[in-house]
Amino acid sequence: MDYENKIEFYKNRSFGERLSSAADFLRQNWKVFYKNLLIPAIPFILLLAYTLPEYVKWAQIAMPLFLQGGDPSAVLAAGSFGLLFFPVMMCFSLYLFAMSGAIMKLYEEGGLTDKTSWNDLSGRMFSNAGKIFLVGLAMLLIVIVASLIIGLLIGTVGAGLRILLVILLIFGLIAVWPPLYMIIFPTLFRGASVWKSIGDGLRVGFKNWGTTFGVLFIAELIGAIVSYVFILPVELWILFNPGQASVEMYVFAVLLSLALVLIVPFVFVFLAFQYFAIAEKEEGISLQNKIDSFDNL
Repeated sequence: MDYENKIEFYKNRSFGERLSSAADFLRQNWKVFYKNLLIPAIPFILLLAYTLPEYVKWAQIAMPLFLQGGDPSAVLAAGSFGLLFFPVMMCFSLYLFAMSGAIMKLYEEGGLTDKTSWNDLSGRMFSNAGKIFLVGLAMLLIVIVASLIIGLLIGTVGAGLRILLVILLIFGLIAVWPPLYMIIFPTLFRGASVWKSIGDGLRVGFKNWGTTFGVLFIAELIGAIVSYVFILPVELWILFNPGQASVEMYVFAVLLSLALVLIVPFVFVFLAFQYFAIAEKEEGISLQNKIDSFDNL
């Protein structure tokens, strides 16, 4: 690993510098990323390749029959494997985010090399997965409480206010979308508690909403362009072959899974550099780290 040209994480960068630094980091470490992401992801890819076609069959055949008054037991039987698609997809995404964070953390500590293996990263990966899972549970709790409050409000007000509340809710969801992507970084890179990570992430995201949206939009746009090459055959096959799960469908599901392996780390790194730049600007993290290192001498 070329640590002579090591990229500093915590540095006050402009918007363009954040994007270029993230791209440079990926270019510098792409072999380590995809070697350690792709090989352990094979079980997820195989599971998705099996469950996605089953889910498509369930959604296009069994569920419409149930809505038309069909046998519920037949629907459950048809969907028993297909509905596994969602937990498998969630676990797959969790793994990709956790492993991406583990690779970046090891790089920050100066221990990343071209020979870095699963054994070097697995401890950090599982730790990251636990942190992300807890943050996700906390956010789910917040969403449930907020939904109950909003539901009560909508049910008790008049029709005019109800429409206003719905409009405000839509704008609120749009406003909170970019900051939500920041909530995992304080706990992954600075060891913050779950609630502090959520609070700091939302604060950072809202105070820098425009640049966070810009980084997210560009990263997602590039990712969408890459993924569409893989996803388009899936969509065409579903369109012209409803209810079928032939060999082609399994192949397309594998390609879709491979697209996720390419895209998720890409988006993660871009958003991480957005967080690093804001944290350095507001808190001077790099200076504090240098002071701590000097005190430890």
